[in-house]
Amino acid sequence: MSPAYNNDGCDQKGDDVLPDFLDDHDDGFEPPPDILGDSVELKTPMVPSDSSDNENHSRETTGPRSFIGRLASSTRAKVLASAVGIFLVGVGGAVLDRSSSSSPDPSQGKASTFKMPKITTPALKQNTGAIFHVTPIETAPQKAPEVKAINEEETVPLETFHPLKNKREVVEKYSKVPGLSHTEVAKAYDAVSDALKWIKSDKKLLKKLKKHDIELGNPEFYLAIAIKESALDPKAGEDRKYKGYFQLRMRPDDPDENKTAVKKKPPEKDRSPLKDIEQFFDINFGNKELLQPRENAISGILYYHLCRDRYLGHDIPEADKDLSTYFSYNVGQGAFMNIWDSLGATSYEDFEIKLSKLLADKAPDKIKYNDHPYEDKTYGISYRVHLELIDSTGDLGSIVIGGSEYDVGKLFRAMRYARTIDSLAHDDPDENFANK
Repeated sequence: MSPAYNNDGCDQKGDDVLPDFLDDHDDGFEPPPDILGDSVELKTPMVPSDSSDNENHSRETTGPRSFIGRLASSTRAKVLASAVGIFLVGVGGAVLDRSSSSSPDPSQGKASTFKMPKITTPALKQNTGAIFHVTPIETAPQKAPEVKAINEEETVPLETFHPLKNKREVVEKYSKVPGLSHTEVAKAYDAVSDALKWIKSDKKLLKKLKKHDIELGNPEFYLAIAIKESALDPKAGEDRKYKGYFQLRMRPDDPDENKTAVKKKPPEKDRSPLKDIEQFFDINFGNKELLQPRENAISGILYYHLCRDRYLGHDIPEADKDLSTYFSYNVGQGAFMNIWDSLGATSYEDFEIKLSKLLADKAPDKIKYNDHPYEDKTYGISYRVHLELIDSTGDLGSIVIGGSEYDVGKLFRAMRYARTIDSLAHDDPDENFANK
């Protein structure tokens, strides 16, 4: 990212469904005993008595030695009777209901009647009374909801950084930052949103992101970085080395821009984020893309995650990765890790405290250690810091940490830079802050 600073001195499942009365039985259904006992009386339509065949038939169907009676006296008959009872209960439910509530239709002849036994079997104990409704057994079971198989290559990284806001909410939030208009925020939101859609549309790219446990954020999150970097000016740094929304360093001697350039000295080593993005994600952007809003946002988002999830790796606690990335985004990953290791930091807060004390000891006449809330009127926010600037004139000097020399002022500003972005991403700016 650009080392350029703002004028504030800071850088920027489903089982089959069974009838209710089967729920308590592990093996499905246990027939109720004696369901056709003494309380059951069957009456069939009578036939003329002057027919001998009919007399025989009458004797076969009535009296204590009837066919049903003889069968009922045997053991097997009980099983059959139970089955018949179940059939009568299940299939004849509707007939029972009509016979209990209305008179027979004369046009249909004399209707058969059925006296319902009192049910005491555990399977039916929840249905009491003379007449009740039972769902027919042959009713088809309900189908479990279909579960769509997950295609690994189509899996989109989860957006889990921060609660998702819609465009209107994000525009309203960031337009409260002094100097930012609704139009500027809306255009920047569209660029970042389009960049995220572009990234998610590339299956190979998504596979790489998943492989390295990279989870994408949402527009609100990335816009906080762009506000600090460029004040949402897509042409910021047009004539300088760092360009666009995310102030990404351009590539040296870009063939797209300088095909006929005569090289009078050894080519400058490519230290730009575009080189890292090309090597790691196989996305080849040149300097021209840096001034195109969507491409600049694509590069900024991917480079941020290279810093956060690749370069910092597992050395930094997950809860501290965002703040650590903001800091390293500003001073470089190598510098950040060297200072972190040299200080023996256990968290970003611990890192900040130890570094602040070290810097205060180095330049006691310019800065002092003071844990206090800092009111950043440039962005309409406030956050806690550990250093207070007591003399803004002159150079703050340099300091050696872990064998490397660093500019005290740059480290001071990098801590403010990280806290600014973190506060913008999580808090709502106060548009009247500067007047308070």
